[in-house]
Amino acid sequence: MFCFLSIFTIHLSINNSNLTNKKLQNMLEMTKNVLKSVSFDRTLFQKELKKATKWIAKEEYNQLRIWCLASFAMYSDIINEVFN
Repeated sequence: MFCFLSIFTIHLSINNSNLTNKKLQNMLEMTKNVLKSVSFDRTLFQKELKKATKWIAKEEYNQLRIWCLASFAMYSDIINEVFN
């Protein structure tokens, strides 16, 4: 019985971890889409980036920063200000 419960607990833990990772990826992708859609306006881009950094997961924070710098070099001053 103990073995079954341990395996069941491990299985649930792995499944929850996979769901969390998928949710984080979806949130990161949604953030990227929003930033792409507002990139035509400097002020709007800054506003949305600030909002995103407040709620994005710690695991995704640096990944978003790198992506922003690679995708929006023209706003590097804003990106560095927001992430610092």
